[in-house]
Amino acid sequence: MRNAMETAQKKQKILDALIAVNTVTQNLRVYPVSSPRVRNLLERIYQAFSEILQAGTPLIFQKTPQGFRGGGIELKESDEDVWQVDAFGKAMQRFGIANIALQSDLTPEELAAFLEILAGKNNLVETPVD
Repeated sequence: MRNAMETAQKKQKILDALIAVNTVTQNLRVYPVSSPRVRNLLERIYQAFSEILQAGTPLIFQKTPQGFRGGGIELKESDEDVWQVDAFGKAMQRFGIANIALQSDLTPEELAAFLEILAGKNNLVETPVD
């Protein structure tokens, strides 16, 4: 029972973090990364991911035949509507990313750079051509 409760709590933390990820990627299209609005969201996302990564295992996001997994947990079944997971999955798909692994040594600067890329503000990654 305790394990199921811990899994449910971890899933909710990941879902909450993905809401903030979606919000910050939208805000990064309008505001600079140095703006207080963006900095506060980045800090919140960093804290959420840091809590999840305390176990020392990577936080891996990937599309699966059944839906979408994050942190070893099925975040979305294929027939479910979980908008924050859909938005994150579409961002991954836009860049041709099959999976993303966040490590426990993730820095706030690395997280900010990654989210800038997802927002389309950083030209370090080229979008694949179909």
